[in-house]
Amino acid sequence: MDTWQIIHIPDKPQVPPDQQPTVNVYAAVIELKLANSLVRRLNQIAPLENLRHVKRVQKKCLEG
Repeated sequence: MDTWQIIHIPDKPQVPPDQQPTVNVYAAVIELKLANSLVRRLNQIAPLENLRHVKRVQKKCLEG
């Protein structure tokens, strides 16, 4: 039986806050019932390949 072990995991280099990579984003208020079809369509035309951690929809109550 072969065994293995992790010898070393390199640290991620620290990036100063003023040099963090950024991307442009857009925000919109939509009807809740349209969210599912909107997200499906966005995934087709603009997939988030390198941004899997990003949520496309966030439910919030807006006052006024």
